[in-house]
Amino acid sequence: MKRMTASRIDSISHVYGRQHIDDNLYFEVRKTGRPSWLFRFVAPTGRRRDMSLGSYPSVTLAGARELASKWRGVVASGEDPIEVRNASREQRRP
Repeated sequence: MKRMTASRIDSISHVYGRQHIDDNLYFEVRKTGRPSWLFRFVAPTGRRRDMSLGSYPSVTLAGARELASKWRGVVASGEDPIEVRNASREQRRP
């Protein structure tokens, strides 16, 4: 299978459904027509989880790949990316 390109993302940004892009990275267009990036992983508890990486085109294909790579490292270290992200947000709150 060919590597997904930004122009290909543009062409599928209106097609409802979920497209596999890379390891753990998916492009989803909801019924409302809003496209977004998803990071799908298995949490340390064994449960499959989906984490939003942002909406398209605010987050580009390159940006989504970079974020997915970052979160793959978190999963590899045995942590849940959603919990790590939420803890980080809590620390930044005044």
